[in-house]
Amino acid sequence: MAGPDFGFPFTWFRSPLSGDVFQNTAPDYSSTDIAGNIEIERRITREVASYGNQLGTILDALMVLAKDADRDDPAIAELFRLIDAVDAVKQAEGQSAGERARDALDSLRKTDRAAYAALVRGLRAEGDEA
Repeated sequence: MAGPDFGFPFTWFRSPLSGDVFQNTAPDYSSTDIAGNIEIERRITREVASYGNQLGTILDALMVLAKDADRDDPAIAELFRLIDAVDAVKQAEGQSAGERARDALDSLRKTDRAAYAALVRGLRAEGDEA
């Protein structure tokens, strides 16, 4: 025989925001900009190229085609503005990644000198092979 349910009647009521929470945050399901067949889109981005890689390839091709075009044309000017803006973000993020790597190495050096030394030796050996 089971004991008394001491949660009753409190199990009937829930305070605001106290219920079960489930939210799928996977990009495949939360993206609202997928048109057409979602399974095809998933396979393309998983097996062929991400949207960023696809757009990068298109921008590179357009830049080659537009290099001799009239830069006063608003569409061509916008294309080059877009390419410059994307390159600026990539460069800034690349610098940020370098800064994060430097901070991580500095932290490793301070907390685990042996691991730091081994990592530096490994990186130098890889550099000598290149």
